Amino acid sequence: MPRMFSPTQAAGDMSDGYTQPPPDIYWVRCEEIELKTSSSSGKPYYEATLRVVHGEFENCKFWDNFSLTEKALWRLGEFSVSAGNQVDWDIESESETKRLLKGRVAKARTKWEEYEGVKRTKVQKWLLPEDDERPRMQQFEQRGGGASSQLPDGPSTGNAGPSGPSGASNAPNGGGSRARDDVPF
Repeated sequence: MPRMFSPTQAAGDMSDGYTQPPPDIYWVRCEEIELKTSSSSGKPYYEATLRVVHGEFENCKFWDNFSLTEKALWRLGEFSVSAGNQVDWDIESESETKRLLKGRVAKARTKWEEYEGVKRTKVQKWLLPEDDERPRMQQFEQRGGGASSQLPDGPSTGNAGPSGPSGASNAPNGGGSRARDDVPF
């Protein structure tokens, strides 16, 4: 039986010591991905537990949901491609989805979203890593995560992805095309 998402439980978790990283571009590991059913619509979705793998907010967690409705599948596609997965799979198979996405590292642009007066980190856009970032992503996936993990040295990429849907950049670093300088990917 799937575990149901409870906004009050999530808000409670935040008040129990979870630091919400501010809007920025982060490399995150998918620590868990679970198939759930919405209590309001009865429709299936995946809830992904994400952990920042590098920088000032390393080990901070936040969550993202992926609806399995036809009009929303593009978000799961963006996440999958950002994590380096481009194979087709049965999206209703939780075991296959976990096999392909759990433990993978992806690149996300985040924003603040406020719910009942509490700011939460939400993924605004999953970003496509540059070709020179993929080997480092794979090395980090193989090494695991955690505060004691060190990323290999290397230059930052410089491409933070496209601007937001209105055409104006929503990137917290001023809207330029550079990613954070302290991320060695």
